[in-house]
Amino acid sequence: MAQDIEIMIASVPEIGPEQKRVLFDVGLIQATVDAWGAAGVPLSRMVFPNYGCEWNHKHLPLPSMDRKAVPRLDLIGFPGGEDLEDVSLVDYAWIYHELGHILLRAHGEWFCNHFDSQINAFVKAQKLRALADSDLNKKRAESVLDRLLGFWSPGESAWSNEIACDIIALWTSGPAFLQAFLDTMDDREPDPYYLGESHPPYEVRAFALVEAAERLGWNGDIANIQDRIDAWRISPAAKARTNEYVTLTDADIVKSAVSSSIEFCRECGLEACDKDRLKAVEGLLQVDNALDFGPELVLAAWLLRGQDSVDSCQAWERKLVQALAGTVML
Repeated sequence: MAQDIEIMIASVPEIGPEQKRVLFDVGLIQATVDAWGAAGVPLSRMVFPNYGCEWNHKHLPLPSMDRKAVPRLDLIGFPGGEDLEDVSLVDYAWIYHELGHILLRAHGEWFCNHFDSQINAFVKAQKLRALADSDLNKKRAESVLDRLLGFWSPGESAWSNEIACDIIALWTSGPAFLQAFLDTMDDREPDPYYLGESHPPYEVRAFALVEAAERLGWNGDIANIQDRIDAWRISPAAKARTNEYVTLTDADIVKSAVSSSIEFCRECGLEACDKDRLKAVEGLLQVDNALDFGPELVLAAWLLRGQDSVDSCQAWERKLVQALAGTVML
């Protein structure tokens, strides 16, 4: 237990009046947790920022004498340090992806059941098609399909969960998340076809976002992501798109994951980002001190990014973040 306490203390940043970024991030996290709870999906408030890494999420078990009900601390990893200079509000659309992991862990049974039935139906159909093949080809097909189930079957480290978290972020912050996703690809320059154990290839995630954005009414904001997909297809990296890769990332599976994710957002009652909400944010930008913690901050930053200079946007962000950090009660 002593070791658990040490890990917990080392993981949670100091929170005080001087830690302006920490206060701001805690405020934004808790505002989202409260909003989703009011929608009918209560989450633990034991969620804190963690710094010095890429965007990520992890659970830490808290010290407990009850092994049957171990409480957990959720940490959301933020890029950069604890300085306000490291805040980039458009990038903060990723916070809704990371909070999506917590949402799925607490209330994801509907998503798991819905998508699990679809992935199993897909695999069953593929196995029936392989019945006429030679024994060797049947074994190869079964091996690939077993691997497919290992990647996609719902769970905390499944590809389906990552797609769901991307769609939750898109549902919540709309085109701001599409931009944040593009910015991340520019920063990381990932291998678009890499088959990660817990993360699907970026090509798959990009395709899922384009599919979801079209369904949610953001057709005019997907051109840059679609262009990236098209460029990957003619790049040297495309040699990784083998027959096995195409099977493991079958478009019908991705579309099913998107459908399940969108329906999950509706089931949870999460407030969707739509054109009307974007117009409302444009109105808030015309009023001093009208913005508060919530997706509106990210959307406002995205809108200004398309209108003002980089220096002007950064000055606006710092002033706003500092003001809101001062409203957080310790």
